[in-house]
Amino acid sequence: MRRRILTAIIGVVVLATLVLTVPLAIVLANRKQADAVTELERAAERTAAVLEPDVGTSGAQISIPREEGALDVAVYDANGRRLAGRGPDVADSITRTQGISTRDGTVGDQRVLARPVVIDGKRVATIRVAEATSEASERARNDVLLLLGFDVMALTVAVIVGAVLSGRLARPLRAVRDDAVRLGDGDFTIGERASGVEEIDETSRALAHTAGRLEAVLQRERTFSAN
Repeated sequence: MRRRILTAIIGVVVLATLVLTVPLAIVLANRKQADAVTELERAAERTAAVLEPDVGTSGAQISIPREEGALDVAVYDANGRRLAGRGPDVADSITRTQGISTRDGTVGDQRVLARPVVIDGKRVATIRVAEATSEASERARNDVLLLLGFDVMALTVAVIVGAVLSGRLARPLRAVRDDAVRLGDGDFTIGERASGVEEIDETSRALAHTAGRLEAVLQRERTFSAN
């Protein structure tokens, strides 16, 4: 019985951690991907804020703010030629996309965001910000590992609590079993046992009461036989 109780407690904890951990891990992974896009957007806006109005003309002086981390920032003209910054010499498919809206996607092993530079309603240049997809995956993996660490701690606590609880339940049950065996062997000196578990205590009291009644019946039969 002790093993069954311990297995049941551990099983419930494992099931609860799976039900909570798997969806939470998916949410964390999606959140990190969204945060990665937000980081690219902020870097693009910082670059756009320092660009001069003549950014799309030949000979324009382009100053790109230094970004922390593994971000590659570059500025491309309307023809897809890199004017400044770090990036491919020729714009990729996302950077070359027409229109004046910001777009993002994955090119090879990089997450790319293309932010058009629009002057007088005309797209004169494009800011390209890129980061390795492994960066966001690494951050998501670290969060998931931390979550799994908490799960291991919860499982360890469950094992300890289960061992203590199962032992607390098994010991008084074994004592009641032993009392029942003694009663079957004719030993009526069975007293009540207090275990703190109401159902087990009721069983112990009922067994002790039965032992007392059987002893009284047997004593009356012996007296009758003697008389």
